[in-house]
Amino acid sequence: MDERLTQEQRELVEKNLTVIDCVIRSCVHANNNISGMEYDGLYQIGAIGLCKAASRYKQCKQAAFSTYAFHVVKNTIIDYLRGLNTRLRAQSCFLEESERHIKQQYMTDLAGTLYERELLRALQQSKENCSGSVRKGIEAIELKMQGYSGRDIAEQYHVKPNYITACISRAQKHLRQDVVFVRKVA
Repeated sequence: MDERLTQEQRELVEKNLTVIDCVIRSCVHANNNISGMEYDGLYQIGAIGLCKAASRYKQCKQAAFSTYAFHVVKNTIIDYLRGLNTRLRAQSCFLEESERHIKQQYMTDLAGTLYERELLRALQQSKENCSGSVRKGIEAIELKMQGYSGRDIAEQYHVKPNYITACISRAQKHLRQDVVFVRKVA
């Protein structure tokens, strides 16, 4: 709105500022707990509406300016609140979706953590019944679950990485045939 008010229109606005307060108190009810619905913000929107009313008012319509301004201010604030409502709903949907995603991720992580604990317990028990390269392979699997790479594990055992890979392969073959391990993990 790039309309300039004349001196007469500015005087109409100044004389009728109480219309804004009347609209806010009787039709809208400001809420300081919701961003955009505070009294001061609504008053500013109402002031824009009052300026619109002053620029468009024609005395020949036989309605008092305050009556006309009341409706224009009210409609301006209601239009603003509709837009605000749309934005808040969109924001709320986004927040609900984000919250749902976070909960889902947490549940997935929790389930993964519980599964990892069970898997580690089963590996520990299976390891007790093994020796040699199969035992080293199970230990390497445990270390891989903790985030170590094959190279890190090889350095820890002072062997070549391909030896660790072979041990893991033997351990996997053993674990697939270990009925107790398969039952605990499944």
